[in-house]
Amino acid sequence: MTPRRSRWLPALALWAPLAAGACQHAGGSDAACAGQAWREARLYFGQSIPDGRQVEAAQWRGFLDAVVAPRFPDGFTVLDGTGFWRDRVSDETEAEGSKVLVVLHDDGETSRRALEEIAADYIARFQQQAVLRADRPVCVEFYSEGRPAA
Repeated sequence: MTPRRSRWLPALALWAPLAAGACQHAGGSDAACAGQAWREARLYFGQSIPDGRQVEAAQWRGFLDAVVAPRFPDGFTVLDGTGFWRDRVSDETEAEGSKVLVVLHDDGETSRRALEEIAADYIARFQQQAVLRADRPVCVEFYSEGRPAA
């Protein structure tokens, strides 16, 4: 397996069943949520640039500081990963370093637009073919000293 430039479109076929299953709330409805009904969005960012370089740590941090943090100042999580897909030309499994941005939000228009803007900026900034987004309803509850926060 060799890292190659980002090819997220074939990976969408692999992620679609997972994303579709994630759209079902664990409790069956938001009414079963003892906390607050929110949304979890995950954006998957390939780290390979078409010219063969990788998005460097400083570039990624700059993107987070300039693009993500202003849109979600209350917080977000970034996970490191490796994406795999089958290259249609070579018929070989390819691998690419990736970052996964996890945002818990209220599902309002402002949050939805912010996620779209983040993906569009990354695509333009790092010459990507696509950024994958997966959403699901979640029930959130904040704890303070082991108890639900008031």
